[in-house]
Amino acid sequence: MQSIVCYKTGDPSVLKLENTPDPICHPKGIIMQNKVISIEGGDIRARSMGPIGKTPYIIGYQSSGVIIEVGNEVKKFNIGDRIVAMSGKGSHATLRSVPEKAIWHIPNELTFEDAACIPVTYATAHDCLFEFGNVQDEDTILIQGISGGLGLAISSLALQRNITIIGTVSDQSKVLKLTKMGIQHVITHSHNDTIKLIMDITQNNGVDLAIDAVGGISLEQAINATKYRGTVISVGNASRSNNKIDASILLRKNLNLQGVLLAAEQSKNFDRVYNLVDKMLLQAATKKINIQIDKIFPFSEASNAHLYAESRKAIGRVLIKI
Repeated sequence: MQSIVCYKTGDPSVLKLENTPDPICHPKGIIMQNKVISIEGGDIRARSMGPIGKTPYIIGYQSSGVIIEVGNEVKKFNIGDRIVAMSGKGSHATLRSVPEKAIWHIPNELTFEDAACIPVTYATAHDCLFEFGNVQDEDTILIQGISGGLGLAISSLALQRNITIIGTVSDQSKVLKLTKMGIQHVITHSHNDTIKLIMDITQNNGVDLAIDAVGGISLEQAINATKYRGTVISVGNASRSNNKIDASILLRKNLNLQGVLLAAEQSKNFDRVYNLVDKMLLQAATKKINIQIDKIFPFSEASNAHLYAESRKAIGRVLIKI
């Protein structure tokens, strides 16, 4: 099979297209022929910072495709089934071995492209808003870095409810497109006083819930923008910042600072997360949630796809198609 591999961590140039041995089907798993690969934040972190496993290491954890082989202990899937997979590594390849517990059927109404965007992103978005964020109708939320895949997934779910959304973006060129999607307030990071603007929008109350996937100064900003007894969710550190948060900021407003990592929840509450992903796939199939795909790259241009995905130019998902 062909694979996108790396032998060391670094910028996208470390990714190489090579022939590697075909995977072996585990009795409790399947072999899938990949169709579409979604570049996730975890893929970028693993490639750039590690840790990576035995080399040549095949990067990536989310892809969609078709089952071509089934292990003898697999009960719910068959050869030819259209599936999406979310597993620890191996998505950047033409073939992939995946445990049965890490795959979901794709509804007939859903394309491989849309399905590849769903599991980790939309399940995480749901948990940020509802499972841990406890958002209510008529609440106001702040989404830092709203133009990314997770930010748009959160906004898509929030737009189903009577929730006011404030989003921050990296540059002015994204503002009009986001407001056309129904996002009520979009602020650029370059603005000199983002907190003042948020306070003006919220009549000096602050937001009920702030969700930050950027980290560092952005997380501090989210804390400062949140109302008394509000909730701040940290769901990533895309900036790769090592800034520390002063806990006294939380004390002054009795804030709840909550971390959200879907993999941790999956390890403790597997059935809930598995069923949640099924629910998100069905919502996408019935057009209850909107999936925004910015750009699709061919398999041979995986390094360019990674470069674009971390350039902050994208509005939505960046995919690789085989």
